[in-house]
Amino acid sequence: MLAGVLKAALTGCVLVMGVADADAGEKARQTPVMAREDAAAGIRDSLARADALRGARRIDEALALLRKARDAARKAGEKALLYKIHVRMGGLDLARGDSGAAMADFDAARKTARELADAGKRPALWLHEVHACYNRIGDIGMNLRGVEQAGAAYQAGLRVARRMVALEPEEAEWKMDLVRSLGKTAVIGAGPPENLDEALDILRELDKKGQLTPARRFWAERIRQALSRLKRKRGK
Repeated sequence: MLAGVLKAALTGCVLVMGVADADAGEKARQTPVMAREDAAAGIRDSLARADALRGARRIDEALALLRKARDAARKAGEKALLYKIHVRMGGLDLARGDSGAAMADFDAARKTARELADAGKRPALWLHEVHACYNRIGDIGMNLRGVEQAGAAYQAGLRVARRMVALEPEEAEWKMDLVRSLGKTAVIGAGPPENLDEALDILRELDKKGQLTPARRFWAERIRQALSRLKRKRGK
């Protein structure tokens, strides 16, 4: 009888150990996913707190928080969040007057967005962010009177915009990105004046399709004014 009791006890222990091992194995399989989800939640919380700090004009504290979030995003492989962090850092560096750091931030954001575009199912969405970063870099360069540097950024943005339109020719927002790049390159002399004519043709096409919103009409007027100025310069 004692032998039977011992056998039953040992069998029970084996079964319990087997269940425990199975539970441990399941937890081990879940841990990487759970850890990444927890890391992403923490990063998003840091972004929200950094936004609040910026609103309170506590720029240095916000930047310190974002640097930690940036390191966490890199470690967790959260590239979409990493992109957002770099963009926010760029805005904060601009707010404190550090144009060089801001350009580095936006360039880091550009590289991250490019990686996401190359890996994504709909690359044009992230190419749109790449284009935005090139524009920010170019705008900062113009503010620093670095026309050559700004021109290089605007030209790169123009190439990206053309790629976006080629990928999704019916997307009106991508065409507006192309209009902006055509205008920026022509106005600073980084592209031919004919870029403005091309921009106006795109705007006319959008107008025919009923896609020229008030904001886009504003761009149409800016392009016309820029083209008029260039023509007057040619006349001189």
